[in-house]
Formats: sequence, structure tokens, C-alpha cells
Amino acid sequence: MDDDLPPTERMPDHYRRQEKLLRPKTSDMRARTITEKLALTVLARDGIAAIWQLQIAAAEAHRTGHPSVAASILEIADAAEQAWLRAEGSRALT
Repeated sequence: MDDDLPPTERMPDHYRRQEKLLRPKTSDMRARTITEKLALTVLARDGIAAIWQLQIAAAEAHRTGHPSVAASILEIADAAEQAWLRAEGSRALT
């Protein structure tokens, strides 16, 4: 009887809940893509100085009482830095 059910239906409820929690949410994946696009746009426009400018902007946002804005700006700065390091690494290999 239970063999006719798909594997996820045979799992106890607490395992099914854990499995749902571990799956990436579509909105999280989309947000990461937007962050990376913003980072690449800023890098293309301002070069490596953009990373420092974003970090300064994040510090200012945090100092003035906007911690969530600061976190968002830091996320863009981190994505920009990662993109810059990937680009530098690929240039070093050629």
C-alpha cells in the first residue's frame, strides 16, 4: 500500500517539513540575481572604487539608523567584490 505512494508522501511529516525548509525559495534566487546584476552594473560604471564607495554608503546607512538598507548595500558590495575577484582570477589564468 505505502509502496504506491511517491517517496515524499511515505516520509513522516517532520521530514517533509524539513525538506521544504531546505529547498531554496524562488524569490531568494531571484534576489541574488538582482544583487549580482546591480553589482556588475556598478562595477562596469565605477570600477573597483565602487566596492569601497558601497561600503562607505553602507556604513552611513547603518550610522543613520537604517540597518536593513546597510545590509542590502553590503550585499551588493560583496557581490561586486566576488565578481571582481573572479575576473582577476580568470585574467591571471590566461
